[in-house]
Amino acid sequence: MNKTEIEHFVSSYLRQRMPDLISECMSELDKQGHSFHPQDELLIDWREDNSDKLITIIWSNSVHCTEEAEPKQSDPVADSFIARAESGKDKEATLLNLLEGDINNGGFFQLFDNKGIEFMKDGALLLRKIGSKTTLRILNEAIAVFESNEQMLADYGRLRKTLLRLDKKFYSLKESIAVLFEQYRNQHHA
Repeated sequence: MNKTEIEHFVSSYLRQRMPDLISECMSELDKQGHSFHPQDELLIDWREDNSDKLITIIWSNSVHCTEEAEPKQSDPVADSFIARAESGKDKEATLLNLLEGDINNGGFFQLFDNKGIEFMKDGALLLRKIGSKTTLRILNEAIAVFESNEQMLADYGRLRKTLLRLDKKFYSLKESIAVLFEQYRNQHHA
């Protein structure tokens, strides 16, 4: 596999398994006396019965494959930013890291699809706050594109939900295409 194929494979593999991992995690919480239920098919928001607790699950899926002959030189500023973002204690660094990760991994559509327009607007406010000009301009252009295509995106949302249901059915199939193909070949080309 080449670099792009490896990145796509890893990203797709993780994305396919994330709903199961989220459900398993929430089941573990339920075993500890909680009672959380998903608020949507995408398993992003979970609300607890008889409580004001709401869990929003935002995860980043960014994969980058390189071929390094020499160890990469460390960038102290970037390392500090990533440490802040990954600690989860600095919400602003986390938001910017997730924003950048989604765009780098799958473009603005992936950012919109994974995080939504409100996340993008929050990112734009934070980019303005830190003094961004070009990144902010490009993000605002992307927000305008999504806002001007609201009906098309609503139709896409319905289509995506239907396809997610079909994806789940496909992933749980017991039928083996390889076995069926070999049986076919053995019967017709023997």
